[in-house]
Amino acid sequence: MNLRLRKLGLFVRIASVAARLPGRVKRAELQDMLRSYTPDARFQPLQGWSAEDILKLVRLYLIRPIRMRGRRCIRRGLVGFYFLRLAGIAAELRFGVFTNTPPGRHYQAHCWIVLPDGREEDPPADPCRVILTWPS
Repeated sequence: MNLRLRKLGLFVRIASVAARLPGRVKRAELQDMLRSYTPDARFQPLQGWSAEDILKLVRLYLIRPIRMRGRRCIRRGLVGFYFLRLAGIAAELRFGVFTNTPPGRHYQAHCWIVLPDGREEDPPADPCRVILTWPS
């Protein structure tokens, strides 16, 4: 199959998963949501796709989100993590809290992907304490 058609097909699948995410985030507990976005390791229909190609298409689709603007990192993280896992790439999803939050303010958090070789997709810009790594 033509590479352009394959990329278009994956882009459409990313769009479908990303479009359903905002409604799920409102209704689900974090652990339940993480479990539902972690496909069985034996199911790898995207095997052969590189992490770079998958993450590029995720970034392209989510470049200007209409919904979840204040929570872009969790949307990008969950969608990217899901498709990386479908490709057989054992990525991790990390959640952290920024350590420079002023006293009396709500904590600011961030979510990002760590690839098996240690590269990070959308790492935190400020000092951050990791509070959850998925899967742990």
